[in-house]
Amino acid sequence: MKKYMKKLNLLVGMSFLFLIGCSGTNLSEAFNQEEVTQQAKETIRIINNEDSQSLLEMSTVQMKAGLSEDVLEQIYAAIKEAGEFESFEDISVAGDKDKSTEEEYAVAVVNTKYENKKITYTITFSSQMKLAGLYYK
Repeated sequence: MKKYMKKLNLLVGMSFLFLIGCSGTNLSEAFNQEEVTQQAKETIRIINNEDSQSLLEMSTVQMKAGLSEDVLEQIYAAIKEAGEFESFEDISVAGDKDKSTEEEYAVAVVNTKYENKKITYTITFSSQMKLAGLYYK
């Protein structure tokens, strides 16, 4: 169990480091806000359906490395505790830029309602609209 928690903490840590290393800005012209919103919703649907294959296919190489089978199972278990998905409540989209690489990213913060509690997802996409970061609380 400790091994799995280390992997989960690594994934969360990677997301935090990514966000810390980026400076928040308006959404870059390289992104379409509606496309980012729809992709964020689709990412959450994929997580709710426990569709690991689709989640991995839409991820960057770095995210694929962090999303091991064990980590995915832990994510699914945590989301299951919230009960059945009910709705998307609020979505905000902003841009970020990695200071070291100058690569631009889109970040969607999605508030959702489940049967037993609310979950806020922070989902990051690369300019190729690949999943580059995932955090939930």
